[in-house]
Amino acid sequence: MIYLVTASKDASVYNLYPSKNTGLDEILTVSKAYTALDESDIARSFLQFDVSGLPTYVTASSAILSLHLAK
Repeated sequence: MIYLVTASKDASVYNLYPSKNTGLDEILTVSKAYTALDESDIARSFLQFDVSGLPTYVTASSAILSLHLAK
């Protein structure tokens, strides 16, 4: 059986801005690395999935996860 679960929370974190809160930002930075002003900035994203709505009999021995870029 296939269950579709979308992210319930997401945020991007940046090396140069460690205290920046991006949880309400409409943009999710998947990967960014650049050098400006002799400083390197790396961005990464975190996704949280709420799986509490899945039936209790559902167990997973493996999973396939994929992200799709919407244009």
